[in-house]
Amino acid sequence: MLKVLIIISSSVIIFSCQESDIFEKKILERKLNQVFDNVKNNNFKLKEKNYQIINVDYFSELSKIKATNEKLKENSISKIANLAYKRNNPKIKSIEKIILTNYFNALELRNLNSVDITQYYIEKISNFNIDIKVKEDCINFLIFNRDLMIFINYNADVNMDSQSLLKRGCLDQCMFDKAKAVWVDGNWVDKAGFVLTAASTTAWWLGSCSWGCIFK
Repeated sequence: MLKVLIIISSSVIIFSCQESDIFEKKILERKLNQVFDNVKNNNFKLKEKNYQIINVDYFSELSKIKATNEKLKENSISKIANLAYKRNNPKIKSIEKIILTNYFNALELRNLNSVDITQYYIEKISNFNIDIKVKEDCINFLIFNRDLMIFINYNADVNMDSQSLLKRGCLDQCMFDKAKAVWVDGNWVDKAGFVLTAASTTAWWLGSCSWGCIFK
């Protein structure tokens, strides 16, 4: 009899946990959809607009390598990849995927400033009542993404005039194209791969672009 009661109790607990998890995800999705709608309708205000790159060491190293106009060596990639964006989890968790899928969909909206969109998601997600580690990973990624956008002067505006594009050098345009290929044109596998390896992937982008621009 005791054994039966234990089994029943365990089943109830498991079912309750699953039901609670589904409920929390629905609340999260509702909040994210509101954030997305605000972005879509260009109806959002930012607390912070004086953007400063937080991952200073990482992007300073990238700038130094970019300034030398030389092929990026493997040891340089390893060095700078260890300076920024460290994740707590080796995989993307389900709640994190819900958040980032919503965010990447927002990035696909045209005629909006991608840095502002990213900052808005950072501010909103900071107030979400979700697992602290998941929140930390999401915010760390969004901050890194925002810093990268600033570094390469990324703007998803399809109406950018030709003069603005001409101001970009070969290296900057190459980095821009690689970022766009992931953030806007890529599928979820591409985006997940970038989320998990953002710092090292960005370093490899620079290496690839450096090589391509030097020997163009």
